[in-house]
Amino acid sequence: MTTLIELIPVLLNKTADRKIPWEDGGDRSFIAVFGDNIVKIKYDHQSQSVDYRLSLLNSEGSILESYAPDRQTDESETLEELWDAARRRAFLVDDRLDTLKKMLNDL
Repeated sequence: MTTLIELIPVLLNKTADRKIPWEDGGDRSFIAVFGDNIVKIKYDHQSQSVDYRLSLLNSEGSILESYAPDRQTDESETLEELWDAARRRAFLVDDRLDTLKKMLNDL
């Protein structure tokens, strides 16, 4: 039986390979749709803590599984890396930076 935790490195690698089409999910979250499944990575900053949560939802938006590691752990850092990679992909940050660099070089 596969767990959500096992999918984290796969999601991170596939995101790095630009194979996952992340979208802005609003409220500091990003989503990727896989058929009837939705993967959601959320960032929550409260006072002095930062929390990341990875969830699997069905097509109606019900949470099927959710994982939030303890703060300041390797797992938390990995989810932070996934959240940042999903953000960069959803907002096309790398493409925009490449375009900006080309425009500046053409000046």
